[in-house]
Amino acid sequence: MPLNAGDVVRVAIRQRGPQGQDIVNVIHYQADAAIASSDAEIMDAIVATADTAYAFLNYFTPSTQRPLDVRADVVRLQNNQIVIVRPLGARSWGFQYDPKESGNVYAPTIAAGILLRTLAPRVLGKKFIGALMETHMYDYGHLSPDLMAALAQYAARLLMPILLQGGALHAGVLSKRIGQFVRFVEYEIKNVPFVIRRRRLGIGR
Repeated sequence: MPLNAGDVVRVAIRQRGPQGQDIVNVIHYQADAAIASSDAEIMDAIVATADTAYAFLNYFTPSTQRPLDVRADVVRLQNNQIVIVRPLGARSWGFQYDPKESGNVYAPTIAAGILLRTLAPRVLGKKFIGALMETHMYDYGHLSPDLMAALAQYAARLLMPILLQGGALHAGVLSKRIGQFVRFVEYEIKNVPFVIRRRRLGIGR
């Protein structure tokens, strides 16, 4: 089924971590025009984007971490909640992404961090990239330069428009704060790890 201009697609990229934990990164995209591509074609393009982005991290991710699936839904804001309009599909992935690193892994709550900035004040995205390995931390808890370079390539790839028939999907935030979608315009790689704070259901953004 085609996408209308302004439709928002929520993409969940899921992996199984070294300690058996689910690792999920969610990113939203908005259609800039009426897109005539089929759901299958849209899913192919989304999976290709995720796969090529994560492939930059092959040599920084433990080989015991495996890709599971990519799920996508058309969503909208309703009464300040994100609700599903319709599912686009779910696909396996990990064709170019094939983690290869060996060594000690930090606790699941420790991750590399990426800030994805928008032009709207106080509206940004955060991506937590794990599992984080000890071999890529040095100098009193800073990320290694080669890992930071790979994270920059990963972020740049995720932020590239996904080209489809009739238009493109652009990455951004479906913000409850301002009640609309805003595009990412730049990324920032933090040189110290993030700590993932688990929230109770319904608490936080």
